[in-house]
Amino acid sequence: MQASRDGAIQLWRSVLERCDASKLIVAHLAGTSAERRPRILSLGKAAGALLCGAAEVLPGAREGALVVQTADAPELPGVECLAGDHPVAGEASLRAGRRVLEWVEAAQEEDAEVWVLLSGGASALVELPRPGPTLAELQQVQQRLLTAGVDIDLQNAVRARLSQLKGGGLAEWLGDSLKRLLVLVDIPAGTPELVGSGLCSPLPPWPGGLAAELERRGLLTELPDIVQLILREARSEAPEATVWPEVLATPRTMVELATHDLLAAGVRIAPASGARAHLEGRELADELVAHLQTGEGALIVAGEASCDRGSPGPASEARGGRAAHLALEVLDRMAGVEREWVFLAGASDLKDGSGEGGAVVAAGHPASAEERRAALEGWSSADFHRRFGSALPGGAPRTNLCDLYLAWC
Repeated sequence: MQASRDGAIQLWRSVLERCDASKLIVAHLAGTSAERRPRILSLGKAAGALLCGAAEVLPGAREGALVVQTADAPELPGVECLAGDHPVAGEASLRAGRRVLEWVEAAQEEDAEVWVLLSGGASALVELPRPGPTLAELQQVQQRLLTAGVDIDLQNAVRARLSQLKGGGLAEWLGDSLKRLLVLVDIPAGTPELVGSGLCSPLPPWPGGLAAELERRGLLTELPDIVQLILREARSEAPEATVWPEVLATPRTMVELATHDLLAAGVRIAPASGARAHLEGRELADELVAHLQTGEGALIVAGEASCDRGSPGPASEARGGRAAHLALEVLDRMAGVEREWVFLAGASDLKDGSGEGGAVVAAGHPASAEERRAALEGWSSADFHRRFGSALPGGAPRTNLCDLYLAWC
């Protein structure tokens, strides 16, 4: 099977279909019977899909359920659905946080058995800040970490220290009511406890301390004074885990599915393929381009490539996400290479910055060098890919397992 743009897109669609959160939880719960109908709290980008899947196995699962999801996700008939803000927590996230605690109190009064269905994005979608920082100060912190390209582990650790819900806070509120925790993992390392900044799992202390880590990166003094003070404080004892997370899928799942399909088609898979944490965008681009220039077969990587934009500017200046920008970087560096190649950078949640689901580029792309460089320097990769037809379609999330990068030649 030869590398082709159509083949890469077909492969990506097949992976997304099999990683649909509804299908994953149906398979996980197959044969499950509950003596008591659980009350379900579903949080994150794939919250609606997870609840729908659970309801296929457990009759009545929608009754009394609460879903917190993205604003573009469809509401579910007969289910209380709230929309939080993403990627930075806002007023809607605070309303969702307050409603979650009301729901928890009601479930405890009923002596209900609670199941939590958790997917990525919950860190921003639902929030209840600890006393001290204002919402504007929290937003300043989150925006700065995003624009600096800080890896998700550190972002989650900071969010947890500034929140009453995260770092095991929600599990502590639920207490003995929490019976099962089912997690769709978007953390490249495959660590379920980190999803949602540890809403239902205490996070371990950051080695050397969070303040020292941010200071090392030159970011600490850019944060509000009250946030610096909290991060410098001795960490209080984290609550103990009450239930162990049940993993539905991880980023590695996408790599395994894509690998299986390509091997079946006779495509060689590069040994370096896999799910990776802490991907530095430029280093990853170097590796991908080297494979496309001199390698053979497919290099498949799941993760989230950092994309450091320096100091934050107006939102309108950042027209594109990390997947689209990485695809544009690869395209620019592959210009003039006389061999067949294709590169796909797909966002599994179908949200890559400006509404698209990533991008796919290939040999023979019509853009000029000037057009490519202008888009790279102006952080307008989404506009670029829309113009040239290389954008992958976006939409409401049906899953969330981070990004998948496919370099195929």
